[in-house]
Amino acid sequence: MAESTPVQRAQLLADQARQLAVNVEMHAANLIAIQGAARAAEIVRAIRDLIADDACAATYQSFGQYRTMLLRVIDSLGTTTTSKEADHGRGN
Repeated sequence: MAESTPVQRAQLLADQARQLAVNVEMHAANLIAIQGAARAAEIVRAIRDLIADDACAATYQSFGQYRTMLLRVIDSLGTTTTSKEADHGRGN
């Protein structure tokens, strides 16, 4: 199989970024249903800020590593939020 060209690699990265955006939107919709619109908006803003952080993105050697980190953060935001809200409800 021939090595991909820079244009092909750029297209692949663009396709992966679009898929990541779709995944973030789906996750946001789930958060709205579970945690309410205000908290979901706060989480989406935090994710957007992370994605916009060029210094953070530059530390990853591949888009796959960067994507994995973003997905872990997205998953932990929802889980952490639920735990914090549960703790708050218990008076902690």
